[in-house]
Amino acid sequence: IGPSLTGAWYDPAQSGHGIFVEVLPDNQFLAAWFTFDPSGTQQSWFVGIGTYNGNTATISQVVQSTGGRWIPNFDPSHIVSNAWGSLTFTFTDCNHGKVDFVSTLGYGSGSMNLTRLTQPAGLTCR
Repeated sequence: IGPSLTGAWYDPAQSGHGIFVEVLPDNQFLAAWFTFDPSGTQQSWFVGIGTYNGNTATISQVVQSTGGRWIPNFDPSHIVSNAWGSLTFTFTDCNHGKVDFVSTLGYGSGSMNLTRLTQPAGLTCR
C-alpha cells in the first residue's frame, strides 16, 4: 500500500456505491464508504482511519455520523458518531482489492471486491 492507491474504488457489479480511500503519512489509511442503509430508504456514510502494513489496511473503529442537518440549520452539537464496526482492505495490485466488513449497526458482515474508479493526477501506481 502506498499513496498511489488513493482514489475512489467500487465493485462494478454493484455500481452506485463505493469507497473513497486516502493513504496518509505515518502508515495511516482513511476510508469513507458511501452507500445506503439496509432498508434502502436513505443514504449512509461510514468513515474511519486505521493503519496499513504490506498490502493490508485495517480500520478497527469505523463510525457512522447521524444528527446533522443541511445548512443553514447545521449544528455540530447535534452530530453523534455511532460506532459502526470495522473494515479490512486487501489489495492484490494497483487496480484491484477487497474490503471485508463487520458492522455492529445492522449492516451485517461480508466482503466486497474493489476495482479502482479514479486516481488523482500526478500519482502513478507502482
